[in-house]
Amino acid sequence: MAPISVEITRRERYIFYDESDDSDFLFPELVHGQIVELAGVVTRGNEMSNTIGFLYKGHILTAIPRKGSIVRYKRHLFLSCIIRGEITRADRKGNVIENRPRLIFDDLQISHIDTQLELNMPETDED
Repeated sequence: MAPISVEITRRERYIFYDESDDSDFLFPELVHGQIVELAGVVTRGNEMSNTIGFLYKGHILTAIPRKGSIVRYKRHLFLSCIIRGEITRADRKGNVIENRPRLIFDDLQISHIDTQLELNMPETDED
């Protein structure tokens, strides 16, 4: 039997092509299973998913506490911190295929007060 050839249009392309396949492998130096200590800023907390956002070198990484709830880290929000934990690139099924690393952290400490970012907030309500 002769092979059948079919033309795929741009509109049908999504069925066979995932645009996320083109995304770069973020932070290749952060290897799955590696224990790390990173400096960054806690940008968000999500109690429903028990995760925090951690701004590291211009990218927000998802960080999950190994034990307990993120509620105890509320005072860390928007502050420069040091996070210690394990890099994971595993998907929900456990396959190590993710392009973006996540952190399973054991420790999150606020950096010294002199290393904190300063936010330029308006002093009055006028523009």
